[in-house]
Amino acid sequence: PKDPITSPARILLTNGAHIGDVIMATSVLPILKSAYPTAQIGFVVGSWSRLIVEGNPLVDFVHIVDHWRLNRAKVGFLHKLRWYWKTRAQALVQIKAQQYDITIDLYTCFPNMIPLLWQAGIPVRIGYVSSGFGSMLTHGVVFTEQHKHETLYQSDLLRELPIAEEHFKKQHSVLPKPNQEAEREVCELLGCESFREINYRIIHMGTGAIVREWPLDSWRALAEELEKEGHLLMFTGAGKREGENIERVMKGLSHPINACNKLSWNGYLAAVSHTEMIYCVESMAGHIAAALDTLCVSIYAGMTDSVRWRPVNDRCEIITNPLPCAPCYKKNGCDKLQCVRGITYEQVFQAGYKLTRRMNNYD
Repeated sequence: PKDPITSPARILLTNGAHIGDVIMATSVLPILKSAYPTAQIGFVVGSWSRLIVEGNPLVDFVHIVDHWRLNRAKVGFLHKLRWYWKTRAQALVQIKAQQYDITIDLYTCFPNMIPLLWQAGIPVRIGYVSSGFGSMLTHGVVFTEQHKHETLYQSDLLRELPIAEEHFKKQHSVLPKPNQEAEREVCELLGCESFREINYRIIHMGTGAIVREWPLDSWRALAEELEKEGHLLMFTGAGKREGENIERVMKGLSHPINACNKLSWNGYLAAVSHTEMIYCVESMAGHIAAALDTLCVSIYAGMTDSVRWRPVNDRCEIITNPLPCAPCYKKNGCDKLQCVRGITYEQVFQAGYKLTRRMNNYD
């Protein structure tokens, strides 16, 4: 019989977290495809992240599990719990049918998918024991804090397999390529026939955690400064709250493009693919920019370690306010939140200017 480690037919990855986390997790796909070119790859994600892996050129199968702990839907706990068990049961049937040889749980924190993988009977199960259920793994790895990026913790798990070092050099997040329909969607908003006719920059103010938001007055000042430089601005976002914030910031600007709630997922990818630069806070936007090799300036608050969670690309610049208390690892930060509110629009503007010059020199 074949060795499931040296010649796997199918490999299953899991990460039930949110969009930014799953974008980072896709960075192990090029490593696996390089080491095992004939292997098919499945991915278990939450429904909120399915667009990252559906249509992804390196993903063959998608399974959905909405863990109650990670579910941000505005419904009660019991509803989340019932939905979790329903999606888990469906995924278990699918996973068993695919007969995976290897599975790797890529989430370093609780909750993980390890019990599901054990129940599915996958022969080789790799993951971090620190997030619980280590006894259900065949290759349990002890998590050691090393002040490095999350993607490196994820690729460390692949070192439990006989993969040559040369394959790890291919690590890079992968997203579905925007199609022509998505590009037309953006061009209609911009009022152009093709991207060759126009240059624009994106401002993406929203984030999954409101506490990490930058003040609206600061966004307004940045937008005014960018308009003085002659840049056409597109504001992106989703939801009622972000729409209202964008309207406040846009009011009185010369000719902004309001793309909030007007772009499909593929349309958003197309917009980020073709923009000169995107300005954002700690959110999925920065990770999308990094995956698409788009210039990005991202504002990071001090609640988490920016070294671990920043976008991975030298075309992305992060701005922090390095206070003695940062990172504090407090979910809701403190009352003053000077770690993010203390960042000035001049700092963000200058970061974009310097990034452009640095990249032009590279080119």
